[in-house]
Amino acid sequence: ELGRTLLAREKSLEAVPSSGLALMCAAMLDKQDFSRAKEMFDHFTKYYENSPFRVASYQLLATDLYRQNKPEEALALATKTLENYGATADTGWAQLMKGNIELARGEYKQAVETLNMIFGVRAWRGSLSAEAMFRLAETWEKQANYEKAFAFYQRTYLLYKAYDDGKWAADSYLRSADCLKKLGRAAAARN
Repeated sequence: ELGRTLLAREKSLEAVPSSGLALMCAAMLDKQDFSRAKEMFDHFTKYYENSPFRVASYQLLATDLYRQNKPEEALALATKTLENYGATADTGWAQLMKGNIELARGEYKQAVETLNMIFGVRAWRGSLSAEAMFRLAETWEKQANYEKAFAFYQRTYLLYKAYDDGKWAADSYLRSADCLKKLGRAAAARN
């Protein structure tokens, strides 16, 4: 709420402390408003380079770049985020983005390693883990390993129903049925 208020009220970033800028970045990300993403990132770089709040500007800009289909630039920012801030509650998005980009590039072995790392960090449990489990299933499915993909989709819908309004569970349930069909088990897929 405060981030939205600051966005509406403050036009000059110089008057806002780094904590306020982070709230503004989070509000912009929440609204999917990337109009000032580069400006926010550059302002943090110039005035608050060593601020722990700067991670919010990394996420805003990396998400914007990913959305613009600039995966190499997004990956560079995600990697830099993890190098600078480590595995904290505020950096899980970067690990997930790395895994998603590797998956999209067909780097399946690396994607599996990257996504599996998410489960080892307590701060990244929850909806981040739900999406990571779903993406692992996708990784196996893209390699035509439908047995393994089915198992990961099944884990997703059994373990992560409560996250993101059931999005990952619902998507996994449908995708697991597709895997069963590809395995020649159409009767099981109907159940």
